[in-house]
Amino acid sequence: GEWNKALSLLKEMRLAGHEPNVISYSAAMSACAKGGEWNKALELLKEMKILGLNVDVVCYNAAIGACGGAKDSEMALSLLEQMRKEKVFPNVVTFNAAINACDKAQEWNKILLLLDDMKRHSIRPDIVSYNFAIEACEKLKQGHRALNLLQDMRRMGLAPEASTISTTLIALTNMNDLKPILQLWTEMMNLRLDPSQECVSRLLQL
Repeated sequence: GEWNKALSLLKEMRLAGHEPNVISYSAAMSACAKGGEWNKALELLKEMKILGLNVDVVCYNAAIGACGGAKDSEMALSLLEQMRKEKVFPNVVTFNAAINACDKAQEWNKILLLLDDMKRHSIRPDIVSYNFAIEACEKLKQGHRALNLLQDMRRMGLAPEASTISTTLIALTNMNDLKPILQLWTEMMNLRLDPSQECVSRLLQL
């Protein structure tokens, strides 16, 4: 796989007397993360620190992304904390990678805390961030919170996808409150967005 080639390249560079730099390491870590070799990606991060290389946001993003493959939300949040201590500023990619790790670990409350954390640090959440957060609300049966997040998205100029509105509607079915459901359903039809099968199924049960 690509990750194997990336690790071989690092080895060849050393044998040729060239010490790999931050770019080489971040590329190798990204390849490991994409290949599901999360432990190797984290080993490379440790190696960079031992060598005294300046670990930047791209490297941390790759390492936190690898935690998603491992379903390790604790490690993802620990790396986020390390970044702050080292004055490496996280961006939306960093937070989405941490949120993804929490999603894989089914840590729904942590997803909502991370979204709040982004806003506190003036990092603008994107559609990916909001989709994860609205799904977390659905899992936690917090329909009105999901609806508030949907409204937040719009205030920020983000256009919700069909899946975003479908998940919000599913979350609202847990609240037994028909008014927002009817309003949102009407809006979805006006936008000509197709609801998910699960959404239709849940609405038919009301």
